[in-house]
Amino acid sequence: MLAQALALAGYTPLVARHGLEALALTLRRRPLLVVVGADAGRLSGKKLVRALRDRSEFADVQVVLVDGGNDLPPRGCVLWQKPPTDPQQAR
Repeated sequence: MLAQALALAGYTPLVARHGLEALALTLRRRPLLVVVGADAGRLSGKKLVRALRDRSEFADVQVVLVDGGNDLPPRGCVLWQKPPTDPQQAR
């Protein structure tokens, strides 16, 4: 849903199936924005954020972590967002 909205807005979204794939894509393509779920699978969204923030060349990459839990966001997130419960809110 988010990838479609970004594509319609003229962006080229990169979609990963899990956290490890997202990290590999990010390291290879160096996007301006990373949107990741906290429970991304194989590598959690929080660990992905830490892995990016540990690399100085990714200091300017913006990261949005989508998390349905009550934990605090990890260091380096520009936004910590709970997922919408209503599909209309995601638009």
